[in-house]
Amino acid sequence: MDLKHFLTIFTHSITRRPIFLLLVVVGPIGGASWTWASNSCVECHRQVETIQDLPAWYQDLFIHWYGSVHGEKGITCDQCHGGDPQQSKKSKAHLGVLSSKKLKSPIYFKNIPETCGSCHSGVFQEFKKGLHYQNLKKDRLAPTCTTCHGFQMDIQAVIPLRIVGRCTICHNIDQKIKPEVPDIAKQALAESEKARKKIELAQFMIDLGKEEGRELKEAKALLEDSRGRLKKSGELWHRFHLDEFKKELDAIQNLADKAYKLARSAIFEG
Repeated sequence: MDLKHFLTIFTHSITRRPIFLLLVVVGPIGGASWTWASNSCVECHRQVETIQDLPAWYQDLFIHWYGSVHGEKGITCDQCHGGDPQQSKKSKAHLGVLSSKKLKSPIYFKNIPETCGSCHSGVFQEFKKGLHYQNLKKDRLAPTCTTCHGFQMDIQAVIPLRIVGRCTICHNIDQKIKPEVPDIAKQALAESEKARKKIELAQFMIDLGKEEGRELKEAKALLEDSRGRLKKSGELWHRFHLDEFKKELDAIQNLADKAYKLARSAIFEG
């Protein structure tokens, strides 16, 4: 576990400010592949003076962002909140930044799909096809991206055990909105993990065949097809047509199984 990952986890279990201040004093740690030297948002919000001037609930957001995939990839404040990261004065840097309660804010809950979709276009296009997006735009009870993934500074992957709690916000007996959905969603995500493991197993067998001097072209083609479809299935998931998602996962698992059996047969029976 690298130091950045450790600090991100560690701050959840102890008083946060000392660790946060350590980051401010020490500065960048880990192997980030980008520089924030020209981004005034990051430069300002990592300073002790700025942190102390913010409300208590807001003071640790920098470390959440820094330890997230967005921080690692250099997705800085301005790309979601607006503003001008080239300005050093607060008034100019914050020009155009709106509260999340404002209808025109890019992080107003109804606008979040479009904001996230500016980078995650494939996921967004699938999400738009689903009932969740339609209800969101009609001011009905519906999730947005952060409902399942957490707030923007600490975006998280959705895992089977966690999805149940998120889905039951709407899908429960009291709301009478398909209370069976959380369990179906959990099972679907578990199948996704099962598909990933089958792909890994097929890859292992193909690698073993390579060591034996076998080309295994057909098995490799099946494996690449299954891997590509699994990657795209993340977009299909966001449409939340769970039956379609499950069928696609079944097809992916079958491809991976065939790749494994072909490679194994060539090695041990060929």
